[in-house]
Amino acid sequence: FYRLPAFIDAHVHVESSHLTPARFGRLLAAQGTLTAICDPHEIVNVMGEAGLDFMLADAKRSPADLRFTLPSCVPATPFETSGAALSAADTARLFAVHPELIALGEMMNVPGVLADDPEVLGKIAAAKAAGKRIDGHFPGGRGEALSRYIAAGISSDHESLTADEALEKVAAGMTVFIREGSAAKNLADLLPAVNDSNWEHFCFCTDDISAHDLLNGGGILGAIRKAVRLGMDPERAVALGSVNAARHFGIRLAEDDYVVVRDLKDFEIVRVVKGGRTLVPDVKARAATSIENTVHLPALDAHVFSAPMPDAAGEIEVIGVNDGSLLTDRLVRRAGDTDDLTLLTVIERHGRNGNIASAWTAHTGLRCGAIASTVAHDHHNLIVLGNESHEIRLAAERLRMIGGGLCVVLDGAVAAEMPLPVAGLMSCGSASDVSACFADVLAAARRTGCTLTNPFATMSFLALPVIPELKLTDRGLFVFGQALQG
Repeated sequence: FYRLPAFIDAHVHVESSHLTPARFGRLLAAQGTLTAICDPHEIVNVMGEAGLDFMLADAKRSPADLRFTLPSCVPATPFETSGAALSAADTARLFAVHPELIALGEMMNVPGVLADDPEVLGKIAAAKAAGKRIDGHFPGGRGEALSRYIAAGISSDHESLTADEALEKVAAGMTVFIREGSAAKNLADLLPAVNDSNWEHFCFCTDDISAHDLLNGGGILGAIRKAVRLGMDPERAVALGSVNAARHFGIRLAEDDYVVVRDLKDFEIVRVVKGGRTLVPDVKARAATSIENTVHLPALDAHVFSAPMPDAAGEIEVIGVNDGSLLTDRLVRRAGDTDDLTLLTVIERHGRNGNIASAWTAHTGLRCGAIASTVAHDHHNLIVLGNESHEIRLAAERLRMIGGGLCVVLDGAVAAEMPLPVAGLMSCGSASDVSACFADVLAAARRTGCTLTNPFATMSFLALPVIPELKLTDRGLFVFGQALQG
């Protein structure tokens, strides 16, 4: 048997598990992860400070130590409609009100940092004044732009896609979080960057991970297992999953918080100990109380969901979807080359302006029906993949009725659904309940012909304009921060 320090997830969005914080923490603890650095910018983009208060309160019932950052990007960009906004003044005030907040959440507004935007710099200054670290988010960050981004005070990044990119970020002084989540898995590509001279500057994180994946070998435990399987020394792999994150965030590791495993290959957990006491999973723990319905859609009765198609001499921009990746391709299609296209629609659901935008996607495989969700990073407007207006409308209206979640429509009827009544992001159920329900909607989604491994996870990032290349929000198409239509 081997006694290991309890694991730490260096960056995760609890909401992506579809579990409330208390439920999420119970699942983490069962796998030996007793600390997680959680960025609640999903629910805060929907509900503002009320969402933050909910997360902090519910996390107190978790056996794992859920430490929250203060979201830096609410909204994430000016190219989307969110349900709330936090200013630089709000940031300073909230750090004072909640001294337990461990850092400023990932700074996704890279253009704002590089352009010396006063609001962005004000948030960074507020974090520095409060003595907090500043998490980063700079996909493809290299060269002078990366140097300026780091010079602003940003100390970490979880968006590296290649070993060369990770090496440059570490050499420039960043801590690189190697992400192994549900929609994005970067461990195999980044592991070659870790060597004898720099390993202390790498951590493992999940970023976005489903309850289903956590129950089936994912999470930090899964990252450690995979790293060892790919050739990393077990002691080093454990360090990336524990002490390195503690060092980065200034967390003291308690000697009486630890994990006992049977071996250093499969890392089968024998016991998880917190505060000197063996943890026993509380499968009957009380569920969180739901909060108000946050799905406020415009009238859809007469709306026709469509997007322009190319005429004989024209062409259109198409979102090229890549299975298992947050990145999309910017494609151009002409007349006669549109057979594999599927309509993507984003409907503003915060009751702010009633915006509706649609665009074409390629490579989803969907042939019939509609797949809908209120999980669409980071604004979390309602997003639907489907070609027929009546099916898109039915899916959207069903999510309005149940307070948000996931939904699949087939043959003019709701085939499966997963209610997420907490801000349209989280369930009140247990991890096993959520996993089983997700399996049902995933099976129904496959009956549409959709070939994406996890269409809901992939679809949720098709509306995130801070990730390249071409994305759709309620305001139109954007190519990595630049409007194409609006």
